This record gives sequence, C-alpha cells and structure tokens, in this order.
Amino acid sequence: AINQTLDRFERARVLRVQASAAFNAERTRVRVSVPQATEGGLMLRFVHPTRAGLDQSVRLERTGGGLYEGAMASPARGHWHLTLEDEQGTWRITGVWSPSEDAARLEPSALR
Repeated sequence: AINQTLDRFERARVLRVQASAAFNAERTRVRVSVPQATEGGLMLRFVHPTRAGLDQSVRLERTGGGLYEGAMASPARGHWHLTLEDEQGTWRITGVWSPSEDAARLEPSALR
C-alpha cells in the first residue's frame, strides 16, 4: 500500500500536476484549479491531524477550463491536510490548509 501511494505521488510529479484550491467565505464550497486537464472528476480529502471523526471527502465536478467545484461541510478550526486525486486513483497531490485562509496550494509531495 505504501508503494502504491508513493507511485501516485511519483506519477503526479512526472505529469507535473499542481493545483490551487479556493474556498467561499462560509467554507461550504471549494473551487480547485488544475492546469493539467484530467478526465472525469476529482476527489478532495480533508484530513484533520488529530481528530479523524472530522475528516471529509468532497467529490469535485469538472466545470470547464481546468476548474472543478464541490460542496463541503464547514470544517472545524485548525490545520487540515488536503489530498487531491484523480477519479481513477492514478496520481495524488497534497497540501496543508487552515480555514482562516482563503486558498491552499497542492503539489506532489509524500512528505506532508
């Protein structure tokens, strides 16, 4: 399982997948920009580092032009680990976000 995860990060690195996520003021919607076009939707996971019961997964639908959007539950305060994957699970990128910030950057890094 660890090797599969590392393979997904490496695949994202090879494809040069990067993304930025922007959140509405209420933190109930997220818009993700992925310059590298991908087929199908994306899955964005919010993982709380100490409270697994607060974790959530958000399916992002393609809206065109490398943009994806989805609805989310308003998250608790604190830092969140973000994981973005393609629908097929072939690549994965990560980032860190706090609900006090309007945006987050995601990139291929297994170190988060």
